[in-house]
Amino acid sequence: MASSCYDELDVTEKELWDTYEALGKAVVSETEKIKNDKTNVFSIHYSPERSSIIVRFIDQDAAVEYVVKPVELRKGLSKTSEMLGMKTEDVPEDIHPVEIELKGKYAVGITWSDGYDASIYSREEIRKLCETLDSKAKT
Repeated sequence: MASSCYDELDVTEKELWDTYEALGKAVVSETEKIKNDKTNVFSIHYSPERSSIIVRFIDQDAAVEYVVKPVELRKGLSKTSEMLGMKTEDVPEDIHPVEIELKGKYAVGITWSDGYDASIYSREEIRKLCETLDSKAKT
């Protein structure tokens, strides 16, 4: 009988097969849960027709959409820009995103029309800014 590398572990092939099969099923199950999870959905895109960035948040209890001028988003999310020596007053009024790339479910990277692309913005950071801008617009 041929020797197996599992002989040292005192594990039968059936036990090993059962373990890997259970692991595979668990991975598939968890992947399906993540794929089908519709809570905490976040989407963001630029609408050239509206000259605005459309940001959507869908949570278990509510869905909300914000329409934000690109210059407001860029200036409002300027912490990294300022650390790199850029001033918010230097941001052109006609700035717009050239590319918006999701970074997982929790952040986005934006390449701006002035070439700036050094920041990754978290979903929560964007949400807080949108809520602030929205409340200012209502007053």
